[in-house]
Amino acid sequence: MITPNASPDELSSPFFLKNEQTCLEWEKFAKDNNGEIQGSYNAWSYKLFLKIDNPTPWRIVISRATYTSGNLLLSSKYQNRHDQIVIKTKVDSNAEFIIKKPSFRDFFSGKRMSRLHVNNTYKVLGQSEGEIFNKISVLLSKQFKSKQVFLVELKKKLLSITINNANKEFELIKSLVSSNLE
Repeated sequence: MITPNASPDELSSPFFLKNEQTCLEWEKFAKDNNGEIQGSYNAWSYKLFLKIDNPTPWRIVISRATYTSGNLLLSSKYQNRHDQIVIKTKVDSNAEFIIKKPSFRDFFSGKRMSRLHVNNTYKVLGQSEGEIFNKISVLLSKQFKSKQVFLVELKKKLLSITINNANKEFELIKSLVSSNLE
């Protein structure tokens, strides 16, 4: 169940109402897909925890937060927004890899990284071939092309996918959960 944790002053805020609507959409999505959802929201943020078993358990954290400097005299362009979905599941694969945008630190790490064929902006560390790697590349191709993917990591049979600015990607979640990532 998703519950508001807003102050009485926030209840009529358009930001509160927008976050409430998003939470209701995720609640409906969870119900339609035999999932369980918990979380809270207010005018500034929401954090939702979704669990779907199909048959492998998928754990999904959907979060949004708006941070400000606290100074009302500064323009809203100095506000920061955090929108993120983190998707995790266990897979039956011995492959291990990381897909991410390269950082300055990677240049000096000495690790050999190949380019991702869907979007050359992303680098791959580890096994960039195999069935599970190809399935993930296809399933996330739209998000790779729009540069929303922050990190994809498969390590010790735990797949973790972090996507930015994608808090209403219901079809993506549905396709990941229904795919057979083995």
